[in-house]
Amino acid sequence: MKLVLGALLTLLLLGQVDVQIISPIIPELSKFFDVNIATAGVAVTVYSVVGAIWALVIGPLSDRFGRLIFLQLAAVVLAGACALAYLTQFFSMFLLSRAIAGIAGATISVCIIAQIADMFPFEKRGKAMGLVGAVYAIAAVGGAPVGALIAGQFGWSMLYAVAFFIALFLAASMYFTTGKQMGPRNTTTNPDGTPRLSPKIANPLKEYRNFISQSNTRNGLILAVLISATATAVVTYLGAWLAADFSMQPGQMAPVYLSLGVSTIAGSLFGGWFSDKVGKQVLVGTTSIFLAVVLFCTIFVSNIIGIYGFCISGGLVIAMREGPYQALITELVKSEERGAYIALKSTAAKTGIAVAASIGGFLFERFGFFAVANFAGICSLIAGLIVFRALKMSSLQADDAIVQGVK
Repeated sequence: MKLVLGALLTLLLLGQVDVQIISPIIPELSKFFDVNIATAGVAVTVYSVVGAIWALVIGPLSDRFGRLIFLQLAAVVLAGACALAYLTQFFSMFLLSRAIAGIAGATISVCIIAQIADMFPFEKRGKAMGLVGAVYAIAAVGGAPVGALIAGQFGWSMLYAVAFFIALFLAASMYFTTGKQMGPRNTTTNPDGTPRLSPKIANPLKEYRNFISQSNTRNGLILAVLISATATAVVTYLGAWLAADFSMQPGQMAPVYLSLGVSTIAGSLFGGWFSDKVGKQVLVGTTSIFLAVVLFCTIFVSNIIGIYGFCISGGLVIAMREGPYQALITELVKSEERGAYIALKSTAAKTGIAVAASIGGFLFERFGFFAVANFAGICSLIAGLIVFRALKMSSLQADDAIVQGVK
């Protein structure tokens, strides 16, 4: 199991780094393809839109055929996208490569979370999901700097040459580590011995409607919107706040972002482990409320000590809830519906990101970062209330019983 988990986390890291490296090379893409910066930025939009749509397709498919086969294919597809990006001389073809990468990225993010949830029982899932959160944090902290370093020394296309070989290696390693575990799942047998698919899986649109109509799964989707909105609003306008209110230059911001990144990695690892001890529902709800308090206190930040205190405490709390939050979300539905629900959750989270970025921009321009932090704090507070008051499931009760037994 450790080899499989290692392969999954490494593939997830590659998928996330593939997203992060775009930011530092946009100026180089603009020069190479002779387009303006805004046009070069369309590469990010193409990746996101294609990924959001494909997630809704791959989720139900993974419920039927299994996650691992699609993850191996995703590594191969990502390698193909990287090869196309490396070889192309035309911006339209580069956009095509990002669309293909979006398909691979959506497959990786949806299927890995579902697969890890399948591999670990709920009472032990927090620690495993904490590792997922740590991978996201490592990619966010190291992806852009490493990408900028390689692009600066060897050119932007070298990033995709390196990613091509890594993706192929991961595809091969997954074949040898997970090959025996691949195959169809969640089917019953007809009298003649042929597989019979669950009606819900056979009709994904009906399945998605059921998720939205049922209160528990609907609350999980709302929770996804609120949690993603909280982090997006704060992180997106953190740099603008440091520049506007504290006159910090990009070089001066680097250690601040480093402290945020390190605290996020530490929080992810600790939060996942700790949630298995105290209960996922308790930790997600408590950290959401505590994060709201931290955000509401932004008005008191007036010097460099306050900045570091805000970033470190906020990063820790945001990350501590990531692992248990993913564990909760994956337990809201049955295993045979998990891929589809995670796909819908992913789309809901992306919606939260888009809305929060827009609202945050308006608030920052009109009222400053304090208003953005208050908006994020309200989102986090509502998320905490939903976790404590609206999420009802037998697994959560079993989790609490296990915790009580340990005590």
